[in-house]
Amino acid sequence: MKILVVEDDAGLAEVLSQALSKQHYQVEIATSGEAGWELVDVFEYDLVLLDLYLPKLSGIEFCERLRASKHDVPVLLMTAEDKRTSKIIGLDAGADDYMIKPLDLDELLARIRALLRRGRCESTPILTWGALQVDPSSCEVFYQADRLHLSGKQYELLELFLRNPNRIFNASNLIERLWLYDKTPSENAVRSHVKTLRNKLKKSGVEDIVETIYGLGYRLKAEPEIATSVPQPTSPSLASEVSTGVPTVATSVDTSADTSVDNSNQGEEPLEPSAAIWERHQPKYLSLIETLAQALPILAAAKHTAIPSAEDLSRLEPFQKNAHKLKGALGCFGFSAASQLAARIEQILLAAPPVKHEQVDQLSDLIEQLRTLAGAPLKPQVERVLSLHQSVPSLYQWLIIESDEALTQELTDQALIWGIQSHTVTTPHAARRALDQHSFDIVMLALSCFATPAEGLVWLSELSQQQPTLPVMVAAAEDTLTARINVLRSGGRAFLQKSLTATQVLETGLRIVVPTLSAVRILALDDDRHMRQCLERSLLPLGVQLTLTCDPVQLWHRLAQAPPDLLILDAEMPDFDGLELCQIIRSDPRFWQLPILFLAACTEPDRVRQMFEVGGDDCVSKPIMASDLVTRIVNRLERVRYLSKSFEPMRP
Repeated sequence: MKILVVEDDAGLAEVLSQALSKQHYQVEIATSGEAGWELVDVFEYDLVLLDLYLPKLSGIEFCERLRASKHDVPVLLMTAEDKRTSKIIGLDAGADDYMIKPLDLDELLARIRALLRRGRCESTPILTWGALQVDPSSCEVFYQADRLHLSGKQYELLELFLRNPNRIFNASNLIERLWLYDKTPSENAVRSHVKTLRNKLKKSGVEDIVETIYGLGYRLKAEPEIATSVPQPTSPSLASEVSTGVPTVATSVDTSADTSVDNSNQGEEPLEPSAAIWERHQPKYLSLIETLAQALPILAAAKHTAIPSAEDLSRLEPFQKNAHKLKGALGCFGFSAASQLAARIEQILLAAPPVKHEQVDQLSDLIEQLRTLAGAPLKPQVERVLSLHQSVPSLYQWLIIESDEALTQELTDQALIWGIQSHTVTTPHAARRALDQHSFDIVMLALSCFATPAEGLVWLSELSQQQPTLPVMVAAAEDTLTARINVLRSGGRAFLQKSLTATQVLETGLRIVVPTLSAVRILALDDDRHMRQCLERSLLPLGVQLTLTCDPVQLWHRLAQAPPDLLILDAEMPDFDGLELCQIIRSDPRFWQLPILFLAACTEPDRVRQMFEVGGDDCVSKPIMASDLVTRIVNRLERVRYLSKSFEPMRP
């Protein structure tokens, strides 16, 4: 399946290309509306991902021209502008769907699959041919209960035939649909791919699925009749399928499932953009941020202007566009806090002039915060940038139930700087709805949102019974011992005085949800620079004394000089096996009780068993999740402290 991405932001276009390619789509990129039109007018595509604001030819104009030319290719519009009118205009122009930036890649892929099904009149996400089943969401192929392992191109051929059961494809058609125009193979190579697909399926018990129409090309054979009872596949995504010749809807799709396509370029990492893409495009985004500062003198000069002039508006327009672009792009790279800052900057620029003096100061502060969030090095308390395999949208998700607008605004602003994603509501009913729809790490509850404090405590008690592991901080006007006891007995984890500042509230919450690792000494060995950065950004904000190295010899010297409280080892090193190093360390009596935690990309049962056999205490799979890593470290250290107290050496 071939997709055309029309996006003028090169960094975002590369992120989209990476995510789509991992799902075996052939991706071509155009950086302007005119360039995209030239491609779609010549080549056949299965879907177009189209930015709304494009140079030379806008997304709306692109759609109108496309539909006027009788092209029926599905179009998914993308924009950072969340306006109802823009959605209506885009859909009326001929777009089939609409997504707001920053894009959620998993949702984007699901929408693409839905559009491709709709375009082919498919009723379910599963493609079937007799007892053969293909799940495009996970690239899994099953024949009865057996998983089939196909190469990337074999899978693409099979999916194309299944999606177009009545169409005849000659070699040229297949080249156009499955190869990029700058990587065109010979027709003999295409025929070879079809032949290998047939042979691979035959070896797995599938009868010849592709028939040759001599002089014309290839076509999917008519679907065979199968027995009414067919063994069920073991894949989670296909476990509920019954192969009756008519596909049924899978009850769940596990996009993280192990793929059945053998492809050396395809790993099992999530669909988030890699740090390599961010590093290539970071200077451009930092440059855009710097241009925003040039709007400050314009706003300062116009702050006394009652009616904005056309010249003032035209001078601010480039900065509005840059803030708009940053809002969409940074969020797609995992910087949700930075994206929200860019959105607030855009709102200020759109509303100006006239402006108030404090708005100019506010804009200056927002730009400085944005520099920090998108730049390097990062301060420990701000949002962590994405690592090699993952991006973390925010440190923690907070629900704030507070009717004081000034306080909630202060909390929201401060939370952005700390890398905390906050969701604010003002009523208990809205809080219930938010808790039903989202998952939160902590709740801040102001009793002033209720008719009486007693009513608030009843609500708190009910919440504590329904979600006993969700910590709740309670803010109350009455600060007495009785009030604190009542909050504690109702299930509250902390009592907040109304006089506390936003910073003190956030610090209190973080002490609850973040395990304390202050002054803990951790020594870590990993040859991957990005993984070392991920460890640094995950552990340093917690007060850890972290020493990082990529050299096993240096690690041994540091280990001998000052034994740490915990050791982290990369299980797969290029010149030195981490398991061998663990054996060497365990052979030294000084390090018999030293907790050792492995980081491993391969977590097959046999490999994990080897890690424990050589003396490892725990194993964390890559890509690491910061919360999982911290929990493992805390549990291991607490276990060691408990054992050291419980099993003191026997005296002679």
